[in-house]
Amino acid sequence: MTIASFVAFTWGLYLAVAAWRVRGHGRRAAATLLAGAFGLVVALGAILHVAGVESGRGLALLGAVTAALAFGWSLSAGMRAETADLARRGLLFVVGLGVVALLVAGCAGPARLPGADPARGIDEPSGITRRGDELVIVGDDDPEIVFLPASTPRASVALVPIRPDRLRRTRLPFAGASDLEGVAELADGRLVALSEDSRALWDEHGLVARFADESLAETGGRGLEGLAVRARPDGSSRIAILWEGGYLDYTGADCDSAHLPRIVVHDLAPGARDVELGPEAALLDVRLHPPLLPGREPFAQRFRGADLTWIELPDGRDGFLVLLSSGAARQPPAGDAAECPLPDPSGNPRRWCHKWLLRFDESGLPVGDPLDLDTRIPADLAYENWEGLGWWEPKRRVVLCYDAPWRPDDPVPPILFLELPAEWTQR
Repeated sequence: MTIASFVAFTWGLYLAVAAWRVRGHGRRAAATLLAGAFGLVVALGAILHVAGVESGRGLALLGAVTAALAFGWSLSAGMRAETADLARRGLLFVVGLGVVALLVAGCAGPARLPGADPARGIDEPSGITRRGDELVIVGDDDPEIVFLPASTPRASVALVPIRPDRLRRTRLPFAGASDLEGVAELADGRLVALSEDSRALWDEHGLVARFADESLAETGGRGLEGLAVRARPDGSSRIAILWEGGYLDYTGADCDSAHLPRIVVHDLAPGARDVELGPEAALLDVRLHPPLLPGREPFAQRFRGADLTWIELPDGRDGFLVLLSSGAARQPPAGDAAECPLPDPSGNPRRWCHKWLLRFDESGLPVGDPLDLDTRIPADLAYENWEGLGWWEPKRRVVLCYDAPWRPDDPVPPILFLELPAEWTQR
């Protein structure tokens, strides 16, 4: 609970109790009863806000303003009352004005997680971007935006640990802000997180935009996984979201056929809030066509998209840099053409084989060769489920994260800084 929410709740409850004890008739009694009634409104608004209901702050503000005015009325109606009584009422009136000021200033905004929890890391990091000298990260199981100070490493490949004692956090205490898969900064400066569950963008004040296209809903464990934003000259934000595709993750005939990853692009006006983005408003809706690997489905390796970012292609066109991960719906027979050529820790062919960075144009076709992460990352991280991709230095260096669960007895998953080979980016 924030300080302002606590003060508002306590003040509102006191008003209600004081009004309940009022005896007599006249304007003074009526004004006190009115202040008490709206004191209950203040207390209710504070409770709703702490519970994550965005309208709670407005309700508390309305109650505080009305209660303060009612106390002002009671003061004017009781000019002949005892000095001590008037002083007490005047003090409550001043406190009421203070509560109003706190609420207006936004101090009752979304609660911040306590800073006195240095041991807590990030549970299953899934989205990452840069803002100034900080990395901004979201996780599958954490309804919050997490900030980690960072600087450019000297090495072309570097692992930076997520030190829990250096993290700061902003809660997203809203029912729909769950299963966060991506994070980005809008052109107007707001940080938004992409929820796979609600197909929506959320910031610390609530819903920003919802993607109304039902075909983007999570199906068989496959849903919205990536978010990328570019600022437009008019101050709007061009938003790209990635539906991951791949084999569906449940038992049934549908699992035997892989689905292509899909990118949908919308524009969002500066300051927009609580808007619906339907399929008719999409600027681009395209399926990606990554290379088909050998073998027949469901044994063949097929790619799903884990995250994306905008990129300028070698010929100057706009395109996408996509983090791809391949897997098979079923383990192929020994010696089958679909077998992964890479071994897992036990020496058997991997079921989840390749992790690539690959560029695509706006028609969904690949551009150039894939960058195989297995040739770039430390060998002990080759089996991790890499989920987040963002720019640290545009056109030169990216940051990636993987979604290992956080456990107190294990090291916190590191962030990978990867410098893109110049010869790769130019062809």
